[in-house]
Amino acid sequence: MIAAPALAYPAGWPAAAGSSVLVYDPALEAGRRLAAAGSAHQGALLALKGDRIRFARKLLAGRPGLIAGISRSADALLIEEVAREAGYARTALFRGASGGCIAHDCRRGWEALGRAMEASCGDWPEALASCAGLAGSPAGGSGPAAAADLDAGSALGWVIAPAR
Repeated sequence: MIAAPALAYPAGWPAAAGSSVLVYDPALEAGRRLAAAGSAHQGALLALKGDRIRFARKLLAGRPGLIAGISRSADALLIEEVAREAGYARTALFRGASGGCIAHDCRRGWEALGRAMEASCGDWPEALASCAGLAGSPAGGSGPAAAADLDAGSALGWVIAPAR
């Protein structure tokens, strides 16, 4: 596994005082791997379940400093909409692909995160947890060879932070 640096807020983005939170879809292999990488941080790891709007409102009520997650696109969109209403913005979006992930949309200042996700190849769920500062022991993922079927096309990785 490639060691990924912890995220630093880019210039012009407020570094919120709240803690980072990992959100994952337990139905996705990439989501389960994100959860495994972040499992050492109890309370900072939330499985997507139930009504997504209520889930997002409850999550954002705690005013986290950063939310990183892996979910299906519909869930990511709903969470992003609720986050926008609460004064947050999506800063990065990644799509799971065969053998790794592709950084689709990284806002100015967050491009290094996109490069880190792409460089991590099949270990991108673990790299996302590491970049959010919530990775447990560096046990690594299943590697690029085993990642060929890692929810290709259905898993989205995303990062939401307080809007500037």
